[in-house]
Amino acid sequence: KSDLNRAWLLHGLERCSMDEESYAAAETCSRPRALARGGALVWLRRRLGDLAALVAILRHSSEPRMDVPAALIWGERDALIAASASSLAAELLKDKCCGPVGQLLSIAVSKDSGHFLRWGAPGLVSAALQRVQAAQRMALR
Repeated sequence: KSDLNRAWLLHGLERCSMDEESYAAAETCSRPRALARGGALVWLRRRLGDLAALVAILRHSSEPRMDVPAALIWGERDALIAASASSLAAELLKDKCCGPVGQLLSIAVSKDSGHFLRWGAPGLVSAALQRVQAAQRMALR
């Protein structure tokens, strides 16, 4: 039942960027279900997923381009991922995905949120997802 996001929430610096109500909601929502699988195999699968994501980011120059709508959202008070790294990722994505010169890439930044945008800036996440859905509908026409 190990989860790095939950551990970061409970023991990391992210708690400093959340108000009490948001923290309580995040803590409640991140609790593992009673029947959730746990153990070394689950932990290993999650770390392999983390590694796969890291490899994908590091190989950003690989082709082909992805011509699909995407959103990149981050909080400037994120204590886990520097805002400058998120900004760099946005610039790299503009060149490599999301239509001609990143036209289908939606970028949103929360000045007040940290790593857990779902609780720190739920309206921002919702608006970004709506822009991606609208871009998908336009692409299908």
